[in-house]
Amino acid sequence: MIDKENKMLDLIAVGAGEVFEKYWFPAIQKSGKSKKAHLVGIVEPRGLRLWSLTKIIPNPEEIWSATSTDRIPDDVSRDTIVLVLTPDHFPVVEALAKKGFRNIVVEKPLVSRDHELPLILELAERYALKLYSVDMYLPKTFSLVGVLGGLNNADPRHAFFSCTRDC
Repeated sequence: MIDKENKMLDLIAVGAGEVFEKYWFPAIQKSGKSKKAHLVGIVEPRGLRLWSLTKIIPNPEEIWSATSTDRIPDDVSRDTIVLVLTPDHFPVVEALAKKGFRNIVVEKPLVSRDHELPLILELAERYALKLYSVDMYLPKTFSLVGVLGGLNNADPRHAFFSCTRDC
């Protein structure tokens, strides 16, 4: 039986720009220290950018890199969580889905053009995607949502809002 609580999650970053370096990578590093998640690969089309990341990533030789999703190694588990941090998300999500990845986290907005919304919903259904759209601004407004009554007891985030010092 697999102990899901203690299993370290594998992560791939697609797009390793400034947002990756300033926000996502430090969070991944903290997760790695607590044995929760670690970065196994980076997809970044700018070769010079990949090279510059070797200065901040400890043990860069342990992380594979590719210049496109087509070049993700075949032996990478399709259970890996993929972080899509590119300017244009739909084509990347589509390519990842076709390669068999199911766990995809997309930086906001989920799609860049109105006509892509039904297309991404179709992809999610066809490939049974677990697709998450993340907005870095949500944590900044979380307390306001709570104060204004936007959270109820059924909302899993309510526990964070009602937490005391002893949590």
